[in-house]
Amino acid sequence: VRETHQVAEAQQEKNAKLRQAFGISEYFVEGSSLDPERHTREAEARANASKVYQLVRTPSPPPVVALSEGAAVPEKKSKKKRSASAKKKKTKKHKRE
Repeated sequence: VRETHQVAEAQQEKNAKLRQAFGISEYFVEGSSLDPERHTREAEARANASKVYQLVRTPSPPPVVALSEGAAVPEKKSKKKRSASAKKKKTKKHKRE
């Protein structure tokens, strides 16, 4: 008497060989050939896949005009520098008592 798992595995191997022999995809759904809407969905999917889209040209934004003499030029903010002792304080580990 064979184990049920061994029988099931042998059946799966047999089915895989038959699918390969008949050219049936592993994603085939039984009964899907009888679905009347399947053909229209597949036709639409093929049509959408074959569409070629053209690039849409959008105009570039106008170039930035140089600032006039009266306009104020914003200054860059400078970073504050830390002293060496401040860096040491950050890296110092606290002692446990």
